[in-house]
Amino acid sequence: MKYENIMQELEGLTLFELYEISAIIEDELNNQHRLDRVKDKLKRGQLITWFQASTHDVLKARILECNEDTCSIENVDDGDLWDIPYSAINTDTRRVEKLSKQKIDTKKIPTLEEGNMIMFIDKFGNSKYGIITKLNKKTVSVFIDNVDWQVRYDLIKAGKDMNGNRVDIVYI
Repeated sequence: MKYENIMQELEGLTLFELYEISAIIEDELNNQHRLDRVKDKLKRGQLITWFQASTHDVLKARILECNEDTCSIENVDDGDLWDIPYSAINTDTRRVEKLSKQKIDTKKIPTLEEGNMIMFIDKFGNSKYGIITKLNKKTVSVFIDNVDWQVRYDLIKAGKDMNGNRVDIVYI
């Protein structure tokens, strides 16, 4: 399956069509037969790879315990403990490639600086405006209403510097 083709197809869909597809996918993620097939392949101490949705990373971990709805794991690289859904675990070696909209390299985005005002669309479709407090490897820390948000670079739509001048956001 060509994941680049899927992403291209998704780009042309309306928000309603995406929502409809997400409901169908959610049903499949909760399909008991599929979940049972995954659970049957797992055991305590097993090394696995899993998909961390917040960072879009595939990580290596060791299973600590298999529960009814989640699996308790310890990441190999950093030792962090997680309870993850079974659907996040890769039990099929066909695909481990990273699926993402665009590759982001913060070194190629020289226009963003701490103190810039930016705008992005949250997961509910609301426009959010805030001040960049920190540039991270994969996200920007943005201060909005006394809360620090972690925003992926590809979600930033527009910006202004501290003098109110427009900042062009360029992704390569």
